[in-house]
Amino acid sequence: MGLLTRVKNRLLGKKPSPAIGTGFPASYAEEWTDLIEQVDNYGQKVGAAVVQSWEVGAAELGRALQGRAGENVLIERFSDALVPTLTPFQDLHKKTTAAMKQGLDRGGASGQIGPATEALASLVAGLGVEAAAGWVKTVEYLDPILAGCAAPEEARAAMLRHQGALRDACDAAEAVLVAELARAPARATLWDAVTEPFDQWQLKLVRELEIAITVAVRELVGNVRG
Repeated sequence: MGLLTRVKNRLLGKKPSPAIGTGFPASYAEEWTDLIEQVDNYGQKVGAAVVQSWEVGAAELGRALQGRAGENVLIERFSDALVPTLTPFQDLHKKTTAAMKQGLDRGGASGQIGPATEALASLVAGLGVEAAAGWVKTVEYLDPILAGCAAPEEARAAMLRHQGALRDACDAAEAVLVAELARAPARATLWDAVTEPFDQWQLKLVRELEIAITVAVRELVGNVRG
């Protein structure tokens, strides 16, 4: 609860909403299942942001390639090159139900919300490593574009270095998610306990990925222009 809300509640004589505490009663099961779609939506927002950032770069690259032989083929190749990097983020959709089920099982077995929410962190575990590995394949697919740069090997090495920014972005966002999930007992509702952490996670990750991809593509465009 924010400071402004607490001040308003004090002035109006309202008591703060009670926290849900550490328990995980059987009554949580139905609402927990309803939360699967919400968690999935956050993952889809990340994937959409990756695509959007890349496609903005496609427009910039198109201008840099204008008039060159096979420019349309190269632009299409640029668009297709995103697939390996995008795949780990798209795969979150496939993993969400399993992660949520694991959380429900652990919460139900322990009767505690801690094991339930901690299980949800597994959804994004290793995402940074997967995104970095995907980026390497993306750069490989960009080879026909990189070959047309004034210094192809330098341009290729420069693009490969950006895998670190993608990995760091995912790792930093994962740390936010883990920290926010740990605050579950202090949340006002089960809904808040699950959705707030994932909202903060996607906001952090989208912002960092947009920056990383924009910087990488602009560098590529600069090298293409020579």
